[in-house]
Amino acid sequence: MPGVKELKASWDKILSNLSNYVPIDNLQKAQENVKNLIHNLQSDLTTTVEQDLTKVKKRFLKEKKDIETLLNKTVLGEIKKAQSYIDTQKKELHKIQGRLEKYIKQEKTKAKKTIKKKFSKKKATKKVSKKSGTRKKKASKVSAN
Repeated sequence: MPGVKELKASWDKILSNLSNYVPIDNLQKAQENVKNLIHNLQSDLTTTVEQDLTKVKKRFLKEKKDIETLLNKTVLGEIKKAQSYIDTQKKELHKIQGRLEKYIKQEKTKAKKTIKKKFSKKKATKKVSKKSGTRKKKASKVSAN
């Protein structure tokens, strides 16, 4: 990797230039200060990120809870609407069923009346025909004698 080698070479060059201008003790102290500064920045960053993360988690949980309550309200409302629709349809069906039963009852009574009328007419016609037939037979017997 030529990029890494070039970077290392430039770093070594900067380090040698620094050591020429600044005494080694001061350089070591500066390195420690930079390390401490980086460590402090890193710890500050992690605490900030952790705090932000907890805030985000809390907000996420709150939003989740709000959405769940909204969904529950919506679903319950739709269930109530569906239930009332079903109830009205049941009432309608009961009305239709009552009308149908009433109509069937009326038709049965009409059918019974017509059947009774037919049987009573048939009996009456049979009686008449038998009587007239017997009269003819008697009449024919009488005339034959």
